[in-house]
Amino acid sequence: MTYFVEGISKTQDVDREVMHLGRFEKLEDAVAAAEGWVDALLMRDYMPGMKPEQLWECFKKAEELPYIFRDDADTFNVYVFDPVKYAKRRCDEMCTGTRDGI
Repeated sequence: MTYFVEGISKTQDVDREVMHLGRFEKLEDAVAAAEGWVDALLMRDYMPGMKPEQLWECFKKAEELPYIFRDDADTFNVYVFDPVKYAKRRCDEMCTGTRDGI
């Protein structure tokens, strides 16, 4: 099975509705790519000393969010990854320093 990571636009601009972010044979790789996309969005606005709520407000302005789809008959979003839940957790981790590497 193949997994696709797509950036789904929150705007109504027809030219920007979907952006292809990657194609993966393993779900774990697709999840890592989607997480990386969210991390990049957060790092764009992150500043030392920020509170999680401040970073979350920045994230809410993101134009695209990554979703994972598979190539079989059930092409719906793969629910193992929720970009909003992941971003909320990462805002807390990044701003409170509870995860290594940030």
